[in-house]
Amino acid sequence: MNTVQTRKVTLSNRKLNNIGKDYRDTFLGLNAVFTSFNGERTVGTITHFTDNRFPCVTFADGTWSRLDLTIELV
Repeated sequence: MNTVQTRKVTLSNRKLNNIGKDYRDTFLGLNAVFTSFNGERTVGTITHFTDNRFPCVTFADGTWSRLDLTIELV
């Protein structure tokens, strides 16, 4: 059985407000798990942020989804 090691990280509201882009940039390019409403888990790459706060993952097919502030990194 093949398992993937993940870890959960919560982005800091304080750092998002005070440091901004430099803090957000540390997450760009990292792989994260998106879990759909029906429980399907898909790995994508963090490519941008919405509202300068919420990370978004882009999948291999070019679609993307917004994550919460607590993200599961691969």
